[in-house]
Amino acid sequence: MKFIKYLFVSLFLAAGMNANAQATYTAADGTEYQFKKHAFLNLEGGAQYTLGEAKFGDLISPNVQLGLGYQFNPWFAARLQANGWQSKGGFNTDINTVYKYKYVAPGLDFMFNLSNLFCGWNPKRVFNLTAFLGGGANFGFDNDEAVALY
Repeated sequence: MKFIKYLFVSLFLAAGMNANAQATYTAADGTEYQFKKHAFLNLEGGAQYTLGEAKFGDLISPNVQLGLGYQFNPWFAARLQANGWQSKGGFNTDINTVYKYKYVAPGLDFMFNLSNLFCGWNPKRVFNLTAFLGGGANFGFDNDEAVALY
């Protein structure tokens, strides 16, 4: 087991050294690009659907997300984000019962740009394949409507 752990760490570090060595790109016209570490911000908005027994349209609610990340090298970045607003739940017995509550869901992602890791950094690449590894939590509050049902 220890051998596998050391092998994985060694391969991970070797891949990192290889990717850092490819942090310069020369275009066909001779222009040279140098990778620069940078921070990034993502803002998202949309709608979400909560699984439940109530009517489909009654369980759609708004959602926003704010994320802040940092690109450490061409193939690795980390992002801290939080999303939330309100959500709806419901069930259908004799009548359609729906309730609302607020929530926030913070999370942390480690992002691995597989295109840059295996094919070298290219600032003109149109498509990048990125793998995400992370986790989060979900905290609900202001759920008086749900509590009143029981």
